[in-house]
Amino acid sequence: MHGVSLVDAKRIFECFTLDVVDDRYDYGEERVISLGIAGGVVVLAVARTERRGAGSSLRGPPKNPRRNDMTKRYDKALTLEEIAAIPDGDINTDDIPKLGARFWANATAEPPRTKPNISLRVDEEVVAFFKANNPNGYTARMAAVLTAYMRAHQSK
Repeated sequence: MHGVSLVDAKRIFECFTLDVVDDRYDYGEERVISLGIAGGVVVLAVARTERRGAGSSLRGPPKNPRRNDMTKRYDKALTLEEIAAIPDGDINTDDIPKLGARFWANATAEPPRTKPNISLRVDEEVVAFFKANNPNGYTARMAAVLTAYMRAHQSK
C-alpha cells in the first residue's frame, strides 16, 4: 500500500470506481485495478480480488523473483491529508500500474460497494468470543459467520 492505510484505501469503494481486470501477471486469481477517490482528496489505484465469495479483498503485488526491493516507504500509514500534502514530484510511481489507453478502453464504471450499517443486539459472551483473539475486525468476522449461515441455508 506504500503509505496508504487499508482503511483509507478501502474508502474508494464508497463511491463509483473505474475497474479493469489486471492481467499484467499470472496471479492465479482474477485481480481488478480500481481507480477511485477517497475522502474527496486522493485518487488511488488499488489491486483487489474476490476471495472465495467473501467479497473484495485488497492485495499486494505478486511475488516476483526479479524484484525483491519492496521496501517500506513510510514508517507508518499516512492519512489522506498527509498524502495529499506530498508534492507530486516526491511521489514514487515506479510500481503503480500505468493507466494508458488500454485501461481507459476497458474500464467499466462500478457503483459503490458498501455494506449497510445496522444495529444488532447480541449477548456479551458472543462479542467477547469474536474479540478474544483480536479486537480489530471482530464485526467483519461476525458478518462472515452470518454470510456462511445464509449461504448454507440458501442451498436447501
